[in-house]
Amino acid sequence: MRGRVRPLIDNKRTDLYFICMAQINISLPDKLKEWIEGRVADGSFASSSDYVRDLVRQDQREAARLEHLRAEIAKGRASGISARSIEDIISQTREQLQARGEG
Repeated sequence: MRGRVRPLIDNKRTDLYFICMAQINISLPDKLKEWIEGRVADGSFASSSDYVRDLVRQDQREAARLEHLRAEIAKGRASGISARSIEDIISQTREQLQARGEG
């Protein structure tokens, strides 16, 4: 049922849709379960499922960010050794940041 869209049958409207969600069962220590329940109770999340979905989305964003950083590091390594000194590189970076109003 992963990601399939099904029509929601309604006496008044037939143009509503919902996405079928897969289910998983996980085992947690009591303290983690209590933490999740507390986050739901304080209104931070609508349900424990909402909390877990948010964690997975955060992990996906972080994995994408790390993948991008690793690709940039690989590009830097592949570009070879610069003839510029570290001081020149830092100075140029500061000038660029100041020109953009960030420094």
